[in-house]
Amino acid sequence: MKTFFQIVIFSILGGFLSYCMVKGSLVGYLWLIDTELASDQRYWIHQQGDLVFLVGALLGVIAYLVIKNSNENR
Repeated sequence: MKTFFQIVIFSILGGFLSYCMVKGSLVGYLWLIDTELASDQRYWIHQQGDLVFLVGALLGVIAYLVIKNSNENR
């Protein structure tokens, strides 16, 4: 049960971090080119946030499993 909770925590943290990195890079890019988005563009970016969170969650689980397996092999 401990491993399950650790995987859940790592997946949520990975998803949140990836979402924040992508959102931060988009905001930084828009700030650098000094432009504004239309409402349709904002809605599209908002929809992609779910996908980014899911991919980050999967990467978080994979990273946890790799770290755990490397520590067990020592």
